[in-house]
Amino acid sequence: MDDALSKILTKPLTSRNARKMERLAGRGLKHGGATFVADLGIGLARHHRSAAEFDRLFDRLVRLLAVTPGRRARRAAAADARRGRAGGSGA
Repeated sequence: MDDALSKILTKPLTSRNARKMERLAGRGLKHGGATFVADLGIGLARHHRSAAEFDRLFDRLVRLLAVTPGRRARRAAAADARRGRAGGSGA
């Protein structure tokens, strides 16, 4: 776990901080992949399991991971898109 993530996890898990972490997870998923979101969830479980906001935030992180396509699915979608463009440009 990197230092920035450790710093985030040391803050109290208030509803405001939970919303910030949720937004951060969304951005992290776009830029760094699922590893960041998984590390955030693991860190939350270690540091804030008894906090009132934990269950809601943890559920949101699991949903983010569940609906995020893996590398193989992204490559297949990109290949399908390339084939679609190549097939459509010849007509």
